[in-house]
Amino acid sequence: MPGMEAVYDRVGKMENATKVAILLATLAAVGLGYCVGFYRGVKDKRDRLQGTLAVEKKKLADATKTYKAYLKVKRQTARLRVTSLRLIKSLPESGEIPLGSIHKMADAAGIVVTSVEREDEDEHTGYARIPIKMTIRGQYHRVMEFFWKLGKMDRIVKVSNVKMENPRLQDGQILLTVTCEAATYRYLAHRSRKSKGGR
Repeated sequence: MPGMEAVYDRVGKMENATKVAILLATLAAVGLGYCVGFYRGVKDKRDRLQGTLAVEKKKLADATKTYKAYLKVKRQTARLRVTSLRLIKSLPESGEIPLGSIHKMADAAGIVVTSVEREDEDEHTGYARIPIKMTIRGQYHRVMEFFWKLGKMDRIVKVSNVKMENPRLQDGQILLTVTCEAATYRYLAHRSRKSKGGR
């Protein structure tokens, strides 16, 4: 190529110092171009990594928030489970009266339950009231202890209509005949479901 030969002739006629200067300038330009290209590539890669890091940080923050919410719900669920178990004991679905437990409590309180008569249930929305007529014989403070023990039962028991009669002295102690109503309650699941469905 004639043009290139002219360039080579010119370069050939230059002094060595000029040739070295041209070579260094050429290498510097190439090196600069390489450095600029390399830096740009590194910068682009860094920007991409920073973008990815920001996304991952956001994911981590969201995951941490979700996990904390899960732990909160788990704790609430555990508390509700305990409360539910207590409620099941307080208001069972069964209408069976624990007569054995009642007589044991009476013996422990030092009184005698002379009669226990279950009456008809009184149904309400979600629950039924079970009235039980009781006749008790014993000392006043012993009767009060028995009522206290009834109130400490797992299931709800409400004592009302208490009448104390016929005080008699026996073996140096005044014994009373006490009549009362000890009402307990049971859960009516079918009634609750109907009332919910009717809303």
